[in-house]
Amino acid sequence: MSIPFFFEEIPTITVRDPLAQMLGAGGDFTYTYGECVKLAGHSCPTVAGAYLMVQEGIRALYGNEMGVRGEIRVHIKGTLGEGSVGVIATIVSLITGATETSGFHGLGGRFDRRGLLCFDPHLQSDMVLE
Repeated sequence: MSIPFFFEEIPTITVRDPLAQMLGAGGDFTYTYGECVKLAGHSCPTVAGAYLMVQEGIRALYGNEMGVRGEIRVHIKGTLGEGSVGVIATIVSLITGATETSGFHGLGGRFDRRGLLCFDPHLQSDMVLE
C-alpha cells in the first residue's frame, strides 16, 4: 500500500517491549500513523484520534522516557461493538499491547497482557491510560 507522503510527517510512537527483548525480537518498536492506517484499512478521524490519544497518554505517563508496551492499562469509553470503539481498541492494542481477554497470557508469570484493555460506557473521558 502506498500511503500519502504527508503521513511521514506525523510523529512516530516508540515503545520498549520487555517481552520482545526477552524473546530476542528487538524490543524497541516504533509505530507510525501509516501502520495504523494499514491496520484499520483506512484513515479517518477515529484512527487519527486513537493514535494521538495514545501518543499523548504515553507522553503524560512517561514524560521524556520511552513508554513500556505491555505495562499500560487503557480504559476506553463505550462498549466493544459500539460505534467506532473496536477501531480505537485495535489501534490501542497495536501500540500498547493491551488486550481485553484475547491477548498474550504471559510467560512464567510475567508479560500477561489480558485485562489491560477495559471498556466503560460511563468513563468521563474518551480514553484513559494508566
